[in-house]
Amino acid sequence: MRRRILIVGGPSSGKTTIIDQLAAKGYHVFREYSRELIQKSLEEGSDVLPWKDVEAFNREIYSGRKQQWFDAQEGINFYDRGLHDGKAYLLVNNIPIPRKLDKKHKQFTYSNPVFFLPFWEEIYETDDQRKETPEQAEKLGSCIRQVYADLGYEIIDVPKMAISERLTFILKHLSSYPN
Repeated sequence: MRRRILIVGGPSSGKTTIIDQLAAKGYHVFREYSRELIQKSLEEGSDVLPWKDVEAFNREIYSGRKQQWFDAQEGINFYDRGLHDGKAYLLVNNIPIPRKLDKKHKQFTYSNPVFFLPFWEEIYETDDQRKETPEQAEKLGSCIRQVYADLGYEIIDVPKMAISERLTFILKHLSSYPN
């Protein structure tokens, strides 16, 4: 059985650190595809960037995350973001959600629960790939949480605490859910 477990939240919530720790413990993980795409677009001088062409960027992200969904292995698979995060990016940018995107989203499901990490100002930083202000990052995180809640996923809020404690919190909650 394949379990697809999402670690979601806006920028600067600690998702990547958790994914790195899960990988170090031997879990199969899928890293945030958007960073890979942004780096490629920057290197190629492409406009497929969230701050230049959100719709084109979202189409590419959808394709990459869909492939990650198909690449799940037997057992537990952890994802740094899922297919449905793109909907939140469109909503935050006041871009209408294409009807076919909503239909496609229903075809690709993840396992319960979804672990949500809130914006964490103390770890907030920007770089070449992350340009959101703290306010934008927090708003995006809230929208991502709402998208998954609206899709019927059970959301577990992961508290702001040391990485080892966050990891224990996630694994403990995950063990209480049936396969």
